[in-house]
Amino acid sequence: MAMVFAADEQSTLRWFWLAVFPVWIVMALRELSWGGVFMPALSVSEHGPYFSSSQLWYRSYIVPMLVAVSLLVGVLFIKANGPHILKYLVTTRQLPYADIVLVILAMIISAGAEGHMGLNFGDWGHMLVLEEMSETAAYVFLLSAQARVRLALRHYSPN
Repeated sequence: MAMVFAADEQSTLRWFWLAVFPVWIVMALRELSWGGVFMPALSVSEHGPYFSSSQLWYRSYIVPMLVAVSLLVGVLFIKANGPHILKYLVTTRQLPYADIVLVILAMIISAGAEGHMGLNFGDWGHMLVLEEMSETAAYVFLLSAQARVRLALRHYSPN
């Protein structure tokens, strides 16, 4: 969706949406275990196959790649006058706060379902299902936030 918005916007907002696009690529790659899902499964349980990025020859390059992508996103964000765009969204009360809070909540639930960040939901049953459903919800809320920002920026002028 960010690429569609980038193709359809004026030059300043085009850079803004181009800054968003790599974030979606990174999230997609993370969801695919950085490509680990295309390798043979490490194990299979009653929940299905288990994949891990630990078997990838390029695993040691993932963190440096994420740093490079983060720098690229930062440069594109600055080139797009991103701080001014954020200020516009806040001052016009159009920043999608609810979507942002729901993304954070969904990702905390996902982390808890995986037992990360010191969170442990105990034995609620199917933690894998909870994790995947909360991640899916987070992505839906991100898409919603992105659509709301696009609508809010219809009348945005960089001047």
